[in-house]
Amino acid sequence: MNRRDLIKTAPVALVGCAMPVQAETETPVAVLFREWAAARATEAATYAATDDEDEHNRAWDAAWAAEKRLLAAPSQCAADVLMKLAAWSRFGADDSEASSRHLAPVWAEARALVGPDLPT
Repeated sequence: MNRRDLIKTAPVALVGCAMPVQAETETPVAVLFREWAAARATEAATYAATDDEDEHNRAWDAAWAAEKRLLAAPSQCAADVLMKLAAWSRFGADDSEASSRHLAPVWAEARALVGPDLPT
């Protein structure tokens, strides 16, 4: 098989690798990822609703605690690792190269795979 034949068959080979992040039975990491997303949404809502620094700190602390639990859980599949990376970097927003035209499509794919309605 030459390179051209390999390239032609690559899309077919990848179809077998495709798997939705939220399967029938979620992994512990997926459950923790959803908890992290909820904590981040609560944090964002708190910041939008009040200027009270103590409330901001409590919301941030809760989101950080959820993130630490997520990162500490053992990954069972590639999707688990993707969810951890997406959470840690806020889908690339906390990445020093978040505005890179090369990374933007990667983070868009990650968001599409693990939940487009999640906070950044």
